[in-house]
Amino acid sequence: MSMFYDLMNSMVRGTIYGACLVINGYGIFLLFRFLFKKCRQLLEGLKSKKTD
Repeated sequence: MSMFYDLMNSMVRGTIYGACLVINGYGIFLLFRFLFKKCRQLLEGLKSKKTD
């Protein structure tokens, strides 16, 4: 019985850990995409200011 409980416990922990990794990975991806867009907007703004 305790062996079964340990197995279930490790499976649940593994699932939670995997889900956290996926969520964190996606969050980091969104953050980088957001920063990339902001940097591009800033660069475009600087370019347009120079031409004026």
